[in-house]
Amino acid sequence: MMHAMSLAGVTPLIRGTLKGNDVFFSRVSIDTRTLEPGDLYIALAGERFDGHDFIPDAVRAGACAVIAERPMELEVPLVQVENSRRALGLLAAVNREAFEGRVIAVTGSSGKTTTRSMLATVFAGAGPVVSSQGNLNNEIGAPLTLFRLSPGADFAIIELGASGLGEIAWTGSLTAPDVGIITNASEAHLSGFGSLENIVIAKGELIDAVVPGGTVVLNQDDPAFDRWRARAGNRRVLSISAEGDGNAAFHAHDIQEDADGVRFRMESGVWEPVQARIPLPGRHNVSNALLTAAAAYAQGLGPETVVAGLARMTSVAGRLEPIALRPDVTVLNDSYNANPASMSSALHTLSRMPGRRVAMLGDMAELGDDAEDRHEAVGARARELGIDLLMATGSYARAYGRGFGEPTMIADTPEMLADQLWDQLDGATSILVKGSRSAGMDRAVAHLRKRNDNECFSG
Repeated sequence: MMHAMSLAGVTPLIRGTLKGNDVFFSRVSIDTRTLEPGDLYIALAGERFDGHDFIPDAVRAGACAVIAERPMELEVPLVQVENSRRALGLLAAVNREAFEGRVIAVTGSSGKTTTRSMLATVFAGAGPVVSSQGNLNNEIGAPLTLFRLSPGADFAIIELGASGLGEIAWTGSLTAPDVGIITNASEAHLSGFGSLENIVIAKGELIDAVVPGGTVVLNQDDPAFDRWRARAGNRRVLSISAEGDGNAAFHAHDIQEDADGVRFRMESGVWEPVQARIPLPGRHNVSNALLTAAAAYAQGLGPETVVAGLARMTSVAGRLEPIALRPDVTVLNDSYNANPASMSSALHTLSRMPGRRVAMLGDMAELGDDAEDRHEAVGARARELGIDLLMATGSYARAYGRGFGEPTMIADTPEMLADQLWDQLDGATSILVKGSRSAGMDRAVAHLRKRNDNECFSG
């Protein structure tokens, strides 16, 4: 529950005009289906729905007041604003300013959700944590997370995403992080950003939002590191390197991947070397762990807390999530999202898995004019890594196939692809299922589980 606020007190801060009496509130809602009596209702106009149409429902459900863009007669106080989305953000910033704990924000083209989860797990060893949930990382989701900052929490972990320039500048200004983390920059959401150059600029917007005296944590292995380091200016910067660059503040050595996850030795100039284990597949998680360690150090946590937290990590749904269909058949469910860099990383993880290795791929969205070539390059990367079979669906399935060669299997839907694989399963098999959310590759995972459950039941 957020800090209690006076409607009259916040009205000028959100650039509104109050009609009616003052009320106090400690919860905000933008959805009448989950609104509780006493909530402040903010009417947001979206592409498919207009929250203004549901204001009568909000009042009937017990909303104590309404923020809206239109004048109207209501039984409860109304604050009229020019832009409800902007008012949502400005009100969230008021709650952030009242929060006495520490705020850590993370962005990047890939790895930000897993890093967010690592941060939340590690920092939970030092005190109560509020963390972003699901995909609430945009201009609406980030404010909703900030409304959850309460007096009882010591730390807040905020994930910030974007599909265009200026978005992180806005959500970052609301979040005002004590620590800002950039995981990397790669070709994701190209249709929104226009170029990798713009992606680098956009991710760097988080640097500008870090509060005076705060810390910026950067990935020294990323080609954009020097650009971001220069942008940080006089701000304190902690760098990490999973490639073992000793010039980084935190660096990894002796990385070992096995069925139980990843192990490595973490070295830094501030702690004695420590052995760390992450019970998740994927070498890329070493970078996420080092970013987490640097942020933890910046907030006074010790290596014991970091190592213990990393060892407690559990898989994040849809992000290289291991699912055992049979004792010798494992699905790596990475269906939440995809871009060329995360595809390459996931394929590398698959290449280290036991048995026959199958890549079941859907389209990567928002890649602009070069989409065909980028899908073909992913297919070629799968061949280079020794993947045994490529299966694909979607508009760019044949592009994957051109890059990979034979054997390639193509189907019209994710479910049909899953059926094709199921009918030929024989012996130990590791299966990577990956694609952008719009590709619906989670349906392939669900269908594989259904086929497996039906077979077990009939057996």
